[in-house]
Amino acid sequence: MPLQFVAFWPHADPPTAAEVLAALTAWMDAAEPVGSEMDVPEGEVTWALECAIDGVESPVALWCEKALEIDDAWRAMLGAAASCSWVIRLQVQLDGDEGPNEYFQLLNLLAGSIADAAGVLDVTTGQFVPRTELDREVLASDAVPIDRLMWRIVRLPGVSDQPDVPSSHVAICTVGLLRIGRPELELLEVPVEHALAAEMVLDTLVPLLLEDELPLPGQPIEIGDGMVVALVPLAEADRFVEDSHAGSRAWRERIAAIGIDHVKSPRVAVCAASERGAFRKAWTWPQEAAQRIEEGSAVLYLAQREVDANARQAQRTFPLFATAFASLARADAPAWRVLAQEHFMVQAPVDGTDGDDRIEQAWYRVDHLDGDGVDGRLVDRPRTRPDLEPGSHHRIARNAVSGWSVDLPGGSFRPSDCQTLLEAIDRLRDTVPKMVPEQGA
Repeated sequence: MPLQFVAFWPHADPPTAAEVLAALTAWMDAAEPVGSEMDVPEGEVTWALECAIDGVESPVALWCEKALEIDDAWRAMLGAAASCSWVIRLQVQLDGDEGPNEYFQLLNLLAGSIADAAGVLDVTTGQFVPRTELDREVLASDAVPIDRLMWRIVRLPGVSDQPDVPSSHVAICTVGLLRIGRPELELLEVPVEHALAAEMVLDTLVPLLLEDELPLPGQPIEIGDGMVVALVPLAEADRFVEDSHAGSRAWRERIAAIGIDHVKSPRVAVCAASERGAFRKAWTWPQEAAQRIEEGSAVLYLAQREVDANARQAQRTFPLFATAFASLARADAPAWRVLAQEHFMVQAPVDGTDGDDRIEQAWYRVDHLDGDGVDGRLVDRPRTRPDLEPGSHHRIARNAVSGWSVDLPGGSFRPSDCQTLLEAIDRLRDTVPKMVPEQGA
């Protein structure tokens, strides 16, 4: 499946092919034009280019056309880009091994060379990246690939026997992996009450699979400490799924008939580590892993690229986190200081581990914060360092911070929410003294 990007052009007149080709060539700092114009029939396409991009194996096609009419839901998601009359589209077949790197390179190329673009839409996943995020996360000099832009998770319901009764089971599926030489993944017949934990299983598994070769069918895959799943061919996993449940063969036909045709694309099922049943062996969804997540006892693994992306975002937004902490920690009201002491946390790798490939990330509650780093109390005992006591004091250098979290009355904030954190702090100044007694949170 090819990659398709749409960049939204905000001007009344479309750009010319020569302008776009010159911009691409300049962005790549190439001595010669990186492509040439193709003949196109008269119609909706204004012009088309075929380009050879260093670092991308297949030829890249770009063309300009009129923007489509969109409904209110799309307008809400696209924001200012919804008013654009013209779009520039990019299409390419990604290389299976280098797909994640090519994806990020092409997003960088399109966003950087089309500097006026209001944002870029990934057609397959439906994810829109506005200009402010492109500048901050894709075009910055220290930007690293963000694998989560390449795929998304969707939840699809089963088909209830009674039209007015919601289905008791859902399927949890990925969309977007086929473009980088990976099959789409699916959890079958998941009870609705466990859907959120099942999504977290898939959310953890996908980045790990992008790091290495795909395992053999049925081979155990460790997604966390003592948490194991397996990939199973769909034809084996869906044999005994009830027709009305999400993931059955009958369900797949019915849901494809109403336009959700991606459920019939090449895919594999994510199952428990082994088959179950004494008389009729069957693969089932990974209930044990989801249960660990629901109980709060799961220690999940992170892919290294994900760690790098998270750390970059956390460190880039650290000044805002520090400002928010200081505004409460140095306040006159005791209730505000309580919020600072109890609700601001940072994440950092655990020192002195046993040398495993995956380094455990621990959370620390902030006591003091300055320009060089954080003094904090360890929240939970690390699995790889049982000698470290919860509540013990540690110094975390600023460049070691891999994440941060603020949980306040009325909302939780992470690095991706940094722009709204200070606004929430300002609102709290009027309400917290009435909500929190002075002796504690």
